Amino acid sequence: MALEQAANIALVHKAKLCLLGDYTSYGPALDIVLALNDILPGSLSIFGNHEYYLARHALLGGRKFSCMNESWDSLNATSQGRHALLRYLEILQTLPAWRSNKQMIWAHGGVDDIMMDEDAPPLGRILKTGHRDRLFNLAMHSRTQNIKSSQTAPTPEWVSKLTIGHAFVGHYIRHRDHVSLVQNQHGCITHFVDCGGGKGGQAGLVLMQPDLAGCYTAHTARTGNEGADWTRPEIEFLRPENDKKMTAHATDNLVKT
Repeated sequence: MALEQAANIALVHKAKLCLLGDYTSYGPALDIVLALNDILPGSLSIFGNHEYYLARHALLGGRKFSCMNESWDSLNATSQGRHALLRYLEILQTLPAWRSNKQMIWAHGGVDDIMMDEDAPPLGRILKTGHRDRLFNLAMHSRTQNIKSSQTAPTPEWVSKLTIGHAFVGHYIRHRDHVSLVQNQHGCITHFVDCGGGKGGQAGLVLMQPDLAGCYTAHTARTGNEGADWTRPEIEFLRPENDKKMTAHATDNLVKT
């Protein structure tokens, strides 16, 4: 499984694994959840809208979306699955809606500079209070329509406003099955890592390697049935006056802040 492979890579390099949400849906989930129960507690991961929907349904009786049916049934079919689900729900409630480090922010859907200074609410607190503000909605959904085709999608408007060094998101898919990098006029590079929408646990991931100063070097990848793909992406440069893009090849997919 690619997630376990990524976790092993992180261990070897003394790095922290960062998953960007949408871990289950659209299929059997027991094997994925069993792996996540081991991986998530020691990671720098966040939760996405699929985790929010799952926890809200399981703990509060909220709506069960049709995409959850097969995953939900597979987890409740056996005693092993039910125990795994209970542990998974405990872990999910501790995950934040976004994280930040120095000049770097990662969220499931979208990013705002304010997230550097705002405490990210954990899922458990959101479920308890029911409070969902603008930043939470941005972090979950990016406020921009997603795409289902293989074509490159428009860049969300919030990308041009960022002044931090780097942003990482997984919900909004600019190009299916690829990591996409977009640099705005302020020099901020946004990394769009396709999470796969929870299909088969093909989650977008980031490997965070700390240095002695507490800064991270981030390696981006998308996982799949064949393992983690660390292919070097391209960087697209935004021209804010007309939103046209010109493309240049990145020399590496390493990000240092």
